[in-house]
Amino acid sequence: MFIAQDNPPRAESFVYELLDRCYGLAEHPQRYPVIGIWHGRQLRRCAFGRYLIFYSVLPDEVEINHVVHSARDYLRVLFPEERRCRACTTMAATSTATSTTDRMAL
Repeated sequence: MFIAQDNPPRAESFVYELLDRCYGLAEHPQRYPVIGIWHGRQLRRCAFGRYLIFYSVLPDEVEINHVVHSARDYLRVLFPEERRCRACTTMAATSTATSTTDRMAL
């Protein structure tokens, strides 16, 4: 079920909490490790509940690239089949190690 269908007030508060976490990444953008390269930029991942926030650190800002439910195959979301690259292998190899770190950092 979708949160918005079952509990609209919770859906709204969840969005605000997610936005808070995204904006909070600007305070300590280097906090989470680089897990690969995406469109020529270093990609980082931060866990937020059951969701993964993928972001890049730019000179003057943090760019949120994707927010994906952790049950989804995020490699396919970030790198569709026609765009598979070496970064996918790197990300897959580091995903187990960094997911534990992500959970501990919350």
